[in-house]
Amino acid sequence: MNIFKNKNKLKKIADPRYLMGQVSHFLAHYLRLFTFVVIIALVGYCLYIWYGTIYQPEWSDSQKQAYIMKKGPETSFNQQGFEYDVEAAKKRAVESQKTLDNLTDIFRLNQGQNSSPNSTPAQK
Repeated sequence: MNIFKNKNKLKKIADPRYLMGQVSHFLAHYLRLFTFVVIIALVGYCLYIWYGTIYQPEWSDSQKQAYIMKKGPETSFNQQGFEYDVEAAKKRAVESQKTLDNLTDIFRLNQGQNSSPNSTPAQK
């Protein structure tokens, strides 16, 4: 029986310390290659997703129906909220058309307009 002859070898392979040693040995010698392969795989996967979303965005009829059945009942239109938002937008539009003549000059920007154009605040 060959299994009993390799019993010690199986125990050695099943030992977590031996496995971690083998993994660390692999990573120490082939880390750059391993990293390069992982990066190439990720770039390839991202390009595949990008290509699918840009050049093949069409859904089949069964996919469309499944989406409508899944999301359709959950979607509802809030008429009252919509009307409130429309009224608020109209009020802001009217407010923005008003002139700004009667505003308080909190930064005192118009204070220097009464003096001569060549004078500076330090000369006053």
